[in-house]
Amino acid sequence: MDSDGCMTVMIIGGGASGVLTAVHLLRKGNPSLRLVLVEPNDIGAGAAYGTDQSEHILNVTADRMSAYPDDPDHFLRWVNHRTPCQPHEFVARSLYRSYLQQVLDEVVAEAALGAWSVYRSPAREIIPQADGAVVTLENDQSIYADRVVLAVGNQAPRPPQTETPWFRQDGRYINKPWSQPLTQIAPSDAVLLIGSGLTTIDVLLTLQRQGHTGHITAVSRHGRWPLPHAEPPCELFDLPADLPNDCMSLVRGIRQWLVEAEHAKLPWQSVMDALRLHTNTLWRQFGESERCRFSRHLMPLWNVARHRIPASSAAVIEQMTAAGRLRLVEGRLQRVDAVDNALSITIRQTNGDTLRVYPRWVINCTGPNPDLRAASPVLRQLFADGYITADPLGMGLDATPDGALIDRDGRASEVLYAVGPLRRGVLLESTAIHDIRAQAAALPDIFALVTV
Repeated sequence: MDSDGCMTVMIIGGGASGVLTAVHLLRKGNPSLRLVLVEPNDIGAGAAYGTDQSEHILNVTADRMSAYPDDPDHFLRWVNHRTPCQPHEFVARSLYRSYLQQVLDEVVAEAALGAWSVYRSPAREIIPQADGAVVTLENDQSIYADRVVLAVGNQAPRPPQTETPWFRQDGRYINKPWSQPLTQIAPSDAVLLIGSGLTTIDVLLTLQRQGHTGHITAVSRHGRWPLPHAEPPCELFDLPADLPNDCMSLVRGIRQWLVEAEHAKLPWQSVMDALRLHTNTLWRQFGESERCRFSRHLMPLWNVARHRIPASSAAVIEQMTAAGRLRLVEGRLQRVDAVDNALSITIRQTNGDTLRVYPRWVINCTGPNPDLRAASPVLRQLFADGYITADPLGMGLDATPDGALIDRDGRASEVLYAVGPLRRGVLLESTAIHDIRAQAAALPDIFALVTV
């Protein structure tokens, strides 16, 4: 701490993870806290909420998006002050960005003078010391902090690995669909989408709104769309008190619970939503071999059932497929060649067959890159210097359950912490607002900033 007894906490990243971290630290009103946020872009935006497209809606209902665990209806009330909203509606993601910004503004206004500052230059280097860290920004400014919280959210997608990497530099390849305009795509242009997850759904909805009528091929290794939420919302299935602690027993249990839910006239989503409350506990109980087995064999199925989409979005996918405008292929890109005014894409299907398509555009929708060593300069520096390391499955950073980052010698840091998707390898559920806010709300206790 400084000579005046104040603790400086620096948050790297101003998306949802960073904002919720700041909100919960400032909310405690501790006069000994100085909070520094490092974010060069719009605060509260990030990859998830930076969109202004009206068709990009939340994948979680309004009654589950509060910033505060102890006030679950906070966001719902906030929305209803602006526009009528039912608890189980899915609202625009741009509206949630405004909510995060206002929540932060409110706690900053209540904070002590000098307790809050924002730096608009990205972090370039973090050098931990015995009782803090020196953080150097891209503009060469250096700042001392007692604690540093990495809240950088999801990383840009990994470029597809093919026999012909030249096409990544081609103007017809779009690597970041949320930051590159799709208006350049003509209505009749054929399009290839790499991936079939939530980013793909966003792109399909945008193309639909723009009046696109050309053929769209989506290719993914598992060949599945995200499943829809139950409509109307359902009560939770009553799970047994003792849950399985290995993958095969868990699969058998889920199959049995699905049968029981059907007999009780409950949809399958009731089982997944009930299980979701216990996911991180189960994940911590799994040994490394069980986590590896789950990741290798069950994760694709888990993702499409767990990370669901509104029924309205699923209906658009069904309509486009029924009209013959959309096709989903199970496989991976093998090579890309240029032919006339299109691209010749060779897809190696899972069944061993080869499929060739000729799109005008290729859009990477594979989701965040799990290889954090290829991420931002500051993460690359921390990896290179051994201050952080990946978790055993390479899903995020290795950390203790409370978010303290572990270095390459296996030591937990007393200075560096992570919140949000960076902790996904330690806590499988680390990407939804429900989980991020819980991690953020725990930090004041961890940093001993709770006023007695």
